Amino acid sequence: MKNQYLGLIVFTKDRLSTLERTLSTIRTKGPVIIIDDSTTAVTQQEIKKKSNEMNNLIYHGKKEQKEIYNLLKKKYLRIDSFIKPLGLRSWNLGYVRNYAILLCKLFKINKVLFMDDDIIVEDKFLFRKLFQILNNYNFTGSQITGMVDDSVLGHIKRSLGQPSWEFLSGGFMAFNLASITEYFLNYYNEDWIWLHLHMVDDQICKFGEVKQLPFNPIENGIDKAKQQEFGEILVIGVQNACESNNIDRLLNSDFWKDIIHERIDELTSIINLNNKRKKVIDEICNSLIDYNQNINDEKYVNIWRDYFEKRSTWRWVLEDLNNTNDISIMRNNESWRGKRV
Repeated sequence: MKNQYLGLIVFTKDRLSTLERTLSTIRTKGPVIIIDDSTTAVTQQEIKKKSNEMNNLIYHGKKEQKEIYNLLKKKYLRIDSFIKPLGLRSWNLGYVRNYAILLCKLFKINKVLFMDDDIIVEDKFLFRKLFQILNNYNFTGSQITGMVDDSVLGHIKRSLGQPSWEFLSGGFMAFNLASITEYFLNYYNEDWIWLHLHMVDDQICKFGEVKQLPFNPIENGIDKAKQQEFGEILVIGVQNACESNNIDRLLNSDFWKDIIHERIDELTSIINLNNKRKKVIDEICNSLIDYNQNINDEKYVNIWRDYFEKRSTWRWVLEDLNNTNDISIMRNNESWRGKRV
């Protein structure tokens, strides 16, 4: 189809070795944009050097973002609600994904595939197939095998033979830019939350397989699980609200109290199932029970009240970027427009 510009964006942060393995499996003639959220200048320089050594790779790091970021801030006064500078040491992935969407809008990309820096693609035709699927679906992606893309508790449940979610992951996901109406929250599970919010009106198609590189899912398990838990509760709530077709439930304090109580019951059942076989599992689950017993359910209500207040601004920015050609940075970055995967 004419005027269907395609983009492949790889997100990386302080993981040069895994990025190198991932890049070695990407087989596409079109441009590959590496968005580098690394926190040290040395890592940034190494990733940029690696990018320059490979054909059709476009490096986009802290320095490259600065001019575009400043232009967006000047044009859209509330843009800091959705994006932040690259290279922050804190959790930043939701903001980085939002920035990637705006970057694609700036350069008039119609279809984009988001990919994490630890994904291995063995099917050399997979990228083309997924973009073709987007002719009929708004979202698509592949089953992630190898080390399943899941939380600490998700891996614990799998180890005990319990069912866990099988859902399209932001680690390898393609979508039509014109279908986007929601922005990413900057919390763990930002991809699942974002997809659920779009599922009301849009279909999702899963096709093919990719592999995620191995890691130890319970290394520093207590700290990691507690860092993930707020996002875990958020996505459970969003799933329930969307499945009942009542998104307003996200603004109801009693709704979140019920979600938290059900989570505590789930954690207790995992402890009982474990039956003291693995001490670390009991320790992680008990720490999460304590976390949920002490969190204020109003915190979840406030997250969504703030989200819905800002959503109209996000949608206006997306629409304005669809219609504008006057941002000066575009005149200096035409080299990768019009290339096809």
